[in-house]
Amino acid sequence: MFLLIQGVSSTLQPDIVSYETAAEAWQAMKDRFDKETPNTDIISLKNVLLNDFKIRQNIADHTTNFKNAWNRLATRSKQATDNKKSFLYITRLMCESEEFKGAVYIASLMDTHQDLCNTLAAREQRDYVDVRDFFLSRAAEKAEPKEDDKALFVPRKDQRKKECT
Repeated sequence: MFLLIQGVSSTLQPDIVSYETAAEAWQAMKDRFDKETPNTDIISLKNVLLNDFKIRQNIADHTTNFKNAWNRLATRSKQATDNKKSFLYITRLMCESEEFKGAVYIASLMDTHQDLCNTLAAREQRDYVDVRDFFLSRAAEKAEPKEDDKALFVPRKDQRKKECT
């Protein structure tokens, strides 16, 4: 409870301390501030479409961020009515397509991994699961140290070769 109280602004602290447990206080905060509106729908779509891979970012972390943003948008869009002009209806159609999801994921990696994106395009692999697995396996391959990748220190005439550490 202490961390929750310390984590909110001083204007909200009196409201938080009135609850007996942190879970009750957290639920009250969620009910008060976590409202789904048309703006949050647009922000969710933006988070999916503009979730570009950052240099030095881990592919697995990027994939998790992408999946979380996608799932939030998909969950919200499932509440869409059949009104074909509705923003949520259109996003529901997008979220139901594994090929569209794969294309958006590829687009998020295009700036930093263009060669791999082109390989996928040539193979016509577009479903999200295939695309995700392709990138995660390439990242795992790069992470494995190879025996041939050792750097050697070549000493003067009277010394033996030593592996650099």
